[in-house]
Amino acid sequence: MSSLAEFCIAMSLAGTVAAAGSAGLSHVVLATTEVESRSAVQSSGAFAVQWLGEQVRQAGALTPPTTVDASHPVTPALPVPLSADSAGSAGDRLRLRHESQTDCLGNSKVSGVAYYDAARNPAALTQDNLIYVSLTATGGPSLMCDPDNSGPATAQPVATQVLGLWLRLRLDGDTRWLRPAAVTDWGRVRLVEVCLVLQGARNACPSDTSGSRSADPRLWVGVFRLRNAPS
Repeated sequence: MSSLAEFCIAMSLAGTVAAAGSAGLSHVVLATTEVESRSAVQSSGAFAVQWLGEQVRQAGALTPPTTVDASHPVTPALPVPLSADSAGSAGDRLRLRHESQTDCLGNSKVSGVAYYDAARNPAALTQDNLIYVSLTATGGPSLMCDPDNSGPATAQPVATQVLGLWLRLRLDGDTRWLRPAAVTDWGRVRLVEVCLVLQGARNACPSDTSGSRSADPRLWVGVFRLRNAPS
């Protein structure tokens, strides 16, 4: 009888130890998953901000040369290199125009609008890229790029886990940050502040134009100068 009691006690203790070990393992798995998730979000944010900086910096256009002849026409000067508007809950849309044979997705463009230099060689191909956030296009939130602003069918994700894109802009000769709706002369835009909201962020990019951004590690901010801005 004593042996049976001892056996039952031993089995009970073993069950308790096993349960405790299982609970501890669950905590370790959850903690590891959280670290991996946070790392993935941080990597996505870092890449997205770097990529946006590259896009903003190349915005702009050279002044086309005069027409060479009827067989080699010159396109009119490009419109303003940058503009933006509100796209709703996911933030702002950024439209960038530049001269390049590569669009915002890295695709080579071999046809389209071109002009010619004095030696009658093609001088440039124009790009018109639309950058925005979609909450559903890829089954989740993503930073999207639409090459040549052709519509959602041509847009592709650049970075995942991005919930929102918010912009502030500074004009030449002005010290204020402006939201897109307050900009009336896009040709004067010289600096672009990008704020990305990543999954898990505790805060949102503030909508005012005076305060600094939050220190939330899942809000990624970058300030970039257009390439045609005065030094």
